[in-house]
Amino acid sequence: MPDGAPRVLRGALFFGGGGMDAFISVRDLHYRYGNAGESIEALRGVSLNIVRGEYLAIVGRNGSGKSTLAKCLSGLLSPSSGDVRVNGASTRDAAALVGIRATVGMVLQNPDNQFVTSSVEDEVAFGPENLGVPPAEIRGRVASAIERVGMCGQEFRDPHLLSSGEKARLAVAAMLAMEPQCLVLDEATATLDPRSRGSLLALLTQLYSAGMTIITVTHHMTEVTRAKRVVVMERGQIALTGAPAEVFARDDALKGYGLALPPAAAVERGLARRGLELGRDVVTAEELVRRVVALWEGEG
Repeated sequence: MPDGAPRVLRGALFFGGGGMDAFISVRDLHYRYGNAGESIEALRGVSLNIVRGEYLAIVGRNGSGKSTLAKCLSGLLSPSSGDVRVNGASTRDAAALVGIRATVGMVLQNPDNQFVTSSVEDEVAFGPENLGVPPAEIRGRVASAIERVGMCGQEFRDPHLLSSGEKARLAVAAMLAMEPQCLVLDEATATLDPRSRGSLLALLTQLYSAGMTIITVTHHMTEVTRAKRVVVMERGQIALTGAPAEVFARDDALKGYGLALPPAAAVERGLARRGLELGRDVVTAEELVRRVVALWEGEG
């Protein structure tokens, strides 16, 4: 459990604000669901800096506050107290919300909850139209976004009749058409089959490589290995933060927070218990194989 101060690993400069300007700044964030008589405190004093171009994964057991935090980052929820700022603009400022939501695009676990039109093309155009983008520019944005997510030829299909993987890609395309600087994905891969999940993750990697800030809430620990930094939530607070290898090295703590190691790290621990040391920084299957091959060739 959190003891009031999160365990910050080597990524500390991202947490407290020292050294780099924050793109998204969270200060003493509290959020309560319900009214004063029957309220549930989902977030309890969260402070966090997210720098431009970062790939951040947020994990935690059900009810830990991770989805609530994601919605606060995108301006979908306004803090009960504390502050969230995007490019210096507060999400508590109603006049700034349109700009914030255009800057930070949000993809929900169930894309059907986001769709408001009857065709893929209209769905992608909806956001830019509401931002007042000129029609000629909208057409270019729509074509580009649909192409980027690999949905060319499906422009006139009904969004609600798409597969789960197609719906997830359409939700991303709808955000991309608004030309955001950041994408926040709340369990966007939860209902996808392995192939669709891999396709969406590959797209996120491409967007990150192109300079976009990616924030993903997930319960798939293999997805966490793609991130540059991990935030572990527990009971509405940040319990642990750092690079994936650093966080996975705290496997006893993770178990206490209801989280398991990704398969490659779990295999490395099992091999270590049998005397085969590969290094606790192994987090991906590719790295695991590389270390085993290097060890085998070294002994040969």
